[in-house]
Amino acid sequence: MEKQIINDIKQAADDLTLYDIYQIEGILQERKDFLLATDLNDLPGYGELVKFETFIKWMEDCSVCDSDGQGYYATDNKYSRLPFKFWDLNDNEKREKYGFTHIIWFNK
Repeated sequence: MEKQIINDIKQAADDLTLYDIYQIEGILQERKDFLLATDLNDLPGYGELVKFETFIKWMEDCSVCDSDGQGYYATDNKYSRLPFKFWDLNDNEKREKYGFTHIIWFNK
């Protein structure tokens, strides 16, 4: 089935406009976010699990920045593969949609 979908996309690609491509990118990004958000893993023995509010304070006082490491959306006992992007700070949609209350932070 996957090969058929890819072949169908390749055949249709020649007829796409730039607007169509932007629309498709948005749809694919939403699907990717869903898959990354719902694939929850047990917390590893490393990294720092913090409540989202605490992480915001860290960002505000420059205790962490995006070049220091990588954060992922998490609950109090599981973490997702959905990366936290610093520009997501004021966007609560992902947190509310998937019930994330924490960030797990991995330093470089």
